[in-house]
Amino acid sequence: MIDSAEVVVDGQNRQLTVPSGAQTGLKLGPEFTVEAGATYELVLDFDVQRSIVATGPRPHPTGYKLKPHIRVVPKAITGSISGNVTNPGDQPYAYALQDGDTLASTMVDTLSGNFMLAYLQAGYYSVLVSDTKNRSVTQDSVEVTVGEDNNIGTVTLQ
Repeated sequence: MIDSAEVVVDGQNRQLTVPSGAQTGLKLGPEFTVEAGATYELVLDFDVQRSIVATGPRPHPTGYKLKPHIRVVPKAITGSISGNVTNPGDQPYAYALQDGDTLASTMVDTLSGNFMLAYLQAGYYSVLVSDTKNRSVTQDSVEVTVGEDNNIGTVTLQ
């Protein structure tokens, strides 16, 4: 249950509206069946960028609303994608995209340039890395295999 929250925007604390947060709490999805006597290890991946929504006119919103986006996946059926950005100085983010949807994102370490997009289900993804100077690189058809990390090597943002 969440009865109050705030977000910091440009160094200022702002109220964060949490619809039904104090009444119904957090809801997770997608639904799945838990079998009696079985043990499950689940990963809850909270995507902040998709969960806090600005309300009101852009570029000067009048408020912020929490619409939590939490991906739930069984850990046993996941793999990861990693890599290294050669020019990570301008706060790059890495994204795993599939069918036009962002399924995972992470900050790139601004010192080492390393990143890992973890807990992805098996399949093919596009990996997008972009920074605050609008430089980016995309690598398509990156395969994720259960229990393995697919290191795509080094990338340079252009």
